[in-house]
Formats: sequence, C-alpha cells, structure tokens
Amino acid sequence: MSIAAVIRFTGAGLVIASGALCGSFAAGRLERRLRVLEELRAALERLITLVEYQAAPLAAALDDAARPCSGAPRAFLERVSENLRSGDGAPAGKAWASALDSLGAGLLVDRADIEALRLLGPALGGSDRKDQARHFASMIGKLGVHIGEARDRSAKYALLYRQMGLLCGALVALMLV
Repeated sequence: MSIAAVIRFTGAGLVIASGALCGSFAAGRLERRLRVLEELRAALERLITLVEYQAAPLAAALDDAARPCSGAPRAFLERVSENLRSGDGAPAGKAWASALDSLGAGLLVDRADIEALRLLGPALGGSDRKDQARHFASMIGKLGVHIGEARDRSAKYALLYRQMGLLCGALVALMLV
C-alpha cells in the first residue's frame, strides 16, 4: 500500500469522524435544551417551597433554588438574585427580564422557551407569598408543555442527527476517495 493510499484513507476517516461529530453536536443541543428546561422546572418547584412555606425573601430563595442547578440555569437564577440585591431598587420583574436579556442565549433553549420564561417576570415581587407560589406553579405548567415538546423532539431527531452526520461524512469521504 502506497503512502498516497494511506493518506487518502486517513483523510476519509477524518471526514467521517467530523461528520459524526457534527451530528452529535446537533443532537446534543436538543438534549441540552431538555436538560435545561427540566432544571428550570425543578428550580421553580423549589422556589414554591422556599417562598410559600419558608417565607424566604425572593433573592435568598433564588440563591437556594439555584444551588442544585448546574451551568446556565444556575447562572440565570444567580443573576436574577444579584439583580435583586444590587440595591438600585428595581422591581423583581425587571431583575428577571434583565437576567433573561443578558443570559437568555446562554440558556441553550428556543426563543419560545425564553418568551415563556419572560411571562413570569411581571408577576414577580408584586404580590403576597401565595400569589407568588401560584405564578411559579403556572410557569411550571408552561414549562411542562415545553419539556414535553423538547422530549418528543429529542427522541425523534437526536438519533436522526447522529446518523445523518455519520452518513454525510461517509458520503463526502466516498466522493473524495
């Protein structure tokens, strides 16, 4: 086997691997969206407990709810808490909206998910504990719909993206060899 053939087959292997990686990245994005939405829902469930039953102030409740989260959901909740504590007297809804504006793209969720999260902002901090808990429960229901859609989409398309990436890489490698 000549050196030219070895280089061709190595190149073909690299092209196939890069196609498979592209497919895996696309599938991973779908799976990350599902994971982020589930973490946000769990954080809102913790917020209900902290606000309604423990009567924790909203900033402290956000910090406590963020603790078990990881990555972008944690950063988002911590940013809302920071915005509330900043001392400029901005209402909780503005703190929520500001955190969504600055970290929304980093959450790795769809625009519709961000718009659903944006609906909670105006309801924050303007009412008593029970009303806050009711707003959190309403948002949990809305996130449940988005989670169901993300779960269906991930189940349907994640494997397809992985296989298409591999097959496209193989097709390009065949054309090159």
